[in-house]
Amino acid sequence: MKLRKYAPEDAAVIARWLRSEEEVYLWSADRIGAFPVPEDALNKIYATVPKDTEFVPVTAVDGEGRPVGHLFLRIKQKEPERIVRVGFVILAPEVRGQGNGERLLIQALLYARNVLQAEKASLGVFLNNPSALHCYEKVGFVPAGEPESFEYPPGTWECQEMEMVIPACGCFGKKALAAQKE
Repeated sequence: MKLRKYAPEDAAVIARWLRSEEEVYLWSADRIGAFPVPEDALNKIYATVPKDTEFVPVTAVDGEGRPVGHLFLRIKQKEPERIVRVGFVILAPEVRGQGNGERLLIQALLYARNVLQAEKASLGVFLNNPSALHCYEKVGFVPAGEPESFEYPPGTWECQEMEMVIPACGCFGKKALAAQKE
């Protein structure tokens, strides 16, 4: 798996990865809200990002260049710490459950640390998405505060904010958590 810059034609591929209304909300909260997802929905959302925001959408591709994952990085604040917000994390259905989410996140966080000079990362995860929660914990994200409730058409869901210090050592998971305690 390798990261490359997001291309507008990726939107249609990513839209096909969402197989139900529940998956749409788990992935995008209420940002899209339509199922099936329109092929250009992601491009329309990304076109509204303020120009003064450091915003980096990326697509993960397999060895043959086919898109297999996606996420965005957005600098949440510039001073005194550079905090990157991770969002819209998704994998193609055929590559889920194989450690690819962890690989995608680690590559993106290394980019955030080395290129964007981010020191911390944050994201939100719905607690009824245990595979995503487990993936984020494996990388080194920890809960920040109490979960917050949100009402969506599929139901009322608890969202947990998570954060982590992006390790300068380039190590993630248990090694990263140990390095944060030092």
